Amino acid sequence: MTLSEITYNLLNIIRGGEISDDEAISDRQVEFIVNYYRALLIKKEIETKNSISHDWIQDLGCIELTEVDKAECCDLTWGCKVKRSIDKIPNAIATSSGNTYTFVGLIDKVTSIALLEKTQAVRRQYSKYTSTLRVAYIHNNYLYILNDGEIDFVNIQGVFEDPREAGRFSDCDGSKCYTSNSDYPISSSMVSLINNMVIKGELKVMGYAPTDQYNDATNNITPIVKP
Repeated sequence: MTLSEITYNLLNIIRGGEISDDEAISDRQVEFIVNYYRALLIKKEIETKNSISHDWIQDLGCIELTEVDKAECCDLTWGCKVKRSIDKIPNAIATSSGNTYTFVGLIDKVTSIALLEKTQAVRRQYSKYTSTLRVAYIHNNYLYILNDGEIDFVNIQGVFEDPREAGRFSDCDGSKCYTSNSDYPISSSMVSLINNMVIKGELKVMGYAPTDQYNDATNNITPIVKP
């Protein structure tokens, strides 16, 4: 099921099967609410069951890296080679046990790179046992790779706050990682929960918003009156 289908279904329910071209409640509003409740439910389930469902995970394909200016790594040892993602990485859902990036590594999607907090990654530079190991960290939503100046692309997978953000990335064959036709990354059991939460919450209030009773693409909306 796509996000558009979930959104249409919710609007259809709140409007009693009559959706106008001039609908006052926008798809964008509903999508934002659905994303919020999805993140909330996933966070709770991870913290309860301590596991991540494959249904929630998205793949960001081939993420291109570039060599950054030394000013960006001034707290590292002199002469280090640092690569940084060209594009910002979507926020992963944060839980009490950490973030939900499930894989960072090479584009073979097998060879992983340890993802650490920035302070941990920097500290490793000063240890004779770990100073040459390839590690990664995220700062200001950019991914940094230490100790591998030759790497040009990486792959990241995870459970992201806004699944639509994956649409900014492409796989190695050029295909988009997320489109409006992509399956929404959610467990089927969560769809009905989200529907109930949205209908009883935001859409219950928004349902009183005016709507176009004539559906003629003109600004002649009238308020909905409910008992």
